[in-house]
Amino acid sequence: MKEVTLTEILDAREMRAFNQKKLIDEYKLPLICFTMNIAGPVKVTSLTERAFFEGIAILEEKLGTATFKKLQTNHTGYEAFFVYNEDATFLKSICVQIEESCALGRLFDMDVLTAEGRKLDRKVERGCLICGKSGRECSSSRAHSVEELVCTTNEIIANHFLEKDADKIEKLALESLVFEVNTTPKPGLVDQNNNGSHKDMNIDLFLKSAESISYYFKDCFKTGYLYKAMKDEDVFNKLRALGIEAEKKMYNATNNINTHKGIIYSLGIICGAVGKQYDGTLTYTASLFPACAELVKDSVKKDFESITCETAGERFYNEHKIKGIRGEAESGFSSVSGISLPAFEEAVEQGMSLNDSGVFALLKLIEKVEDTNLLNRGGIDGLLYAQKCAEEILSDSSHMIENTLILDESFISKNLSPGGCADLLALTYFIYKLKRG
Repeated sequence: MKEVTLTEILDAREMRAFNQKKLIDEYKLPLICFTMNIAGPVKVTSLTERAFFEGIAILEEKLGTATFKKLQTNHTGYEAFFVYNEDATFLKSICVQIEESCALGRLFDMDVLTAEGRKLDRKVERGCLICGKSGRECSSSRAHSVEELVCTTNEIIANHFLEKDADKIEKLALESLVFEVNTTPKPGLVDQNNNGSHKDMNIDLFLKSAESISYYFKDCFKTGYLYKAMKDEDVFNKLRALGIEAEKKMYNATNNINTHKGIIYSLGIICGAVGKQYDGTLTYTASLFPACAELVKDSVKKDFESITCETAGERFYNEHKIKGIRGEAESGFSSVSGISLPAFEEAVEQGMSLNDSGVFALLKLIEKVEDTNLLNRGGIDGLLYAQKCAEEILSDSSHMIENTLILDESFISKNLSPGGCADLLALTYFIYKLKRG
């Protein structure tokens, strides 16, 4: 990010005035010049860019298509020029409405010039970005530091886009769950061919369950963002409370059948971690997985210190030190970052369909992961059998789909189901989609 000098700012203002005069002379119509009020030496960031184009979208929604439109993306700050065949006073009223319609509008500077080149002033002075007092007084007295202004600016932008991006998170989560259950064939699992080793489940039930909990992932994202200043353990406890409620929703939707309990835990953590890292732009960074590990570190430690062996997962930990989904979270979902996600991306790059890439990633997970669902249904022998079969199929991936169909029949006959790997596959889809915006 490039810093600007005072000379560059003054030169930019002079060039802006030149462009305004040129457009008014050419079109002889009122002109809107849109810039951003950005404090500090860095005027253009991913945040300010997003806010700038949001301002353009709002302006064009209010006024429609301009007679002429020009954008300039300089490091001294983005600029937009709009020529409208409208009354200048009307245009100014719309611009003031936009500037006052939301907190983000405080960062907009929408100047309106008449067809004669006269700038129309606001009737009411704008308040200070931080304290709301006279903006001019605070500026002249330097009542607030540049750091304070930059921080407030970034918070305003992030808060504005929070709800919109929370909706995107919900959509990504739902799409990932839908895509996972539709991936076919999946040995021993519900897919488009059959119900696998699950006599009480089918694809329609999974879709109904996914829809019933989709809101929860949005809430986890917002919780991560809104409470990011809290300790990780406290944030996780808030996520856990949301998860308990989401489980109730799931059981109500499925008539008490556990379709997504594991994914409520795991994807809820990931969405919370995305929220903790959110700064106004919804992006994936390599630090996401370590952030997940930090979120659950204390809770996982406490969970394993108070083992009662009441659940299958607790028994497997007590007998074999296999941690299941808690261990995955504690490791920062290392099976996703180190196994399934690279496998899925490699398969897509090599030209496999998304479905077949998902099958490939799932087989990689079955081969490597100590899936507690397989342990619960088939014991150690069942787990080792599943891992060996997956390894054999992957040794000659040219017949992957045909061999996986055969493996599906075998798993069903042995009542095996790699449900933990299926959850990790759903997480893989989510991260894959998040990385690609």
